[in-house]
Amino acid sequence: MDFGEVIGEVELEDIIKNLRAFTLTQYGSKTTERSINWWTQHERIQRLNVRAHQDVVAKREELVTRYFVHCLQATASSASSSASSPLRRWSGPTC
Repeated sequence: MDFGEVIGEVELEDIIKNLRAFTLTQYGSKTTERSINWWTQHERIQRLNVRAHQDVVAKREELVTRYFVHCLQATASSASSSASSPLRRWSGPTC
């Protein structure tokens, strides 16, 4: 995987929207029942990290942070009717 390539906004948003929670037994696996396996998601998170670092170094808008905050806000507002904390139950972006 080439981490030098800057991922675009569309791919960045797609990666964040498709993050999934994995069980402890799935950790490190390259095969799961889910559409995105743990290893693929791990590589995508590394790409997000590189993009976030490149944005900070270049003094650009921090899009990774903005998309994560947007997804957390969307998750929190959709679960606001629940008495429990939405972040405690969060299993991935739903935006």
